[in-house]
Amino acid sequence: MVFLIKKALLCIVVLVSSLTLSAQDDCPYQENHDVGITGGATFYMGDLGDNYSFFRTPSYYAGLLYRYNFNEYYALRGQVAFGQLEGDRTRSDLPPTNRGLPWHFTRPILLAEINAEIGFLPFDVIRLRKNNRISPYLLGGVGVAGLTDDPQLATNIKNNDVAATAYLQVGVGVKWAAWKRIAVGAEWVMRKTFTDKIDYVVSPPGSILINNDWIGTVGVVVTYRLSEDRLCPAYSQREPSTRPLKGKLNP
Repeated sequence: MVFLIKKALLCIVVLVSSLTLSAQDDCPYQENHDVGITGGATFYMGDLGDNYSFFRTPSYYAGLLYRYNFNEYYALRGQVAFGQLEGDRTRSDLPPTNRGLPWHFTRPILLAEINAEIGFLPFDVIRLRKNNRISPYLLGGVGVAGLTDDPQLATNIKNNDVAATAYLQVGVGVKWAAWKRIAVGAEWVMRKTFTDKIDYVVSPPGSILINNDWIGTVGVVVTYRLSEDRLCPAYSQREPSTRPLKGKLNP
């Protein structure tokens, strides 16, 4: 698990370094920083549900995010969200069990994550150009989930409890420049955790991909592009980054 997390972090660092160098060419025109909110529905996939069905027991989440835009295609995003996970075996296609397992659980959850965002089309929320107002994107990254106990479950079931888990995540989305500086988007994200205990049920030993639980979210994202005055090393005066600079080049 530690090896996978380190490998994912290394990939993100390499990507950020390369994108930072390429973004320097756009210095006079690029406003980089977004802040925003996100929220929507959570769903869980694990032992107390059908692993091949979504939204059998949906719940909610809401959070805050910050995004640094390297250019019109690439961004790095940090996000914190609070929500809830639910699971219910009676709503799945699996047969009933008499092994004393819980039939239902509800757990508050806190998500903290960092993602690399890659757009398929150039996206411009400042100038609102006709061909740059909408872009689908992929995102991927790492995170940590903190979980709170379900007080309704028996003590012997809580022996299979977990307080926190790391995860890897991948998602798809689309964003639209609705107004100047304001973007609205929708996204679907799946998080593969490193634990099989979110639902208090531990499967027999087997594949990590199959055994460990999943956390999914589907929601909306609303961001605001912060105004920014920048001074590039290649220019002699500071002006708003949305207007071409009129100063002379430094010798």
